[in-house]
Amino acid sequence: MSNVTTERKLFRSGRMKELREEMGWTQEECGERSGLGQKRWADIEGGKYDNLSLGTFTSIARALDVESYDELLAPIHQTGPATAARKPAAAKGKGAKGGGKSKDAATVV
Repeated sequence: MSNVTTERKLFRSGRMKELREEMGWTQEECGERSGLGQKRWADIEGGKYDNLSLGTFTSIARALDVESYDELLAPIHQTGPATAARKPAAAKGKGAKGGGKSKDAATVV
């Protein structure tokens, strides 16, 4: 199998907080706008989730009025065998708690 460079992107909850604060909105307001509620919004913003569903990610993006999903994502570069859905090397074999990623990162699945 040949090695290829693939680009995956991680959701950055720190960016989520920056955008919310730039708009002057509270977590409660964004929780209502997104339909997620304040507690879930706070948990996601606080980095308590390693994986977000596409629906949740879309709700966050809409609540923050982002023009592009890329405003909430950061690239992760990998080199290795080509696979359709490959987790970052640091996250392999890890549970939902740590995953080896920074606290504000989550994979969008």
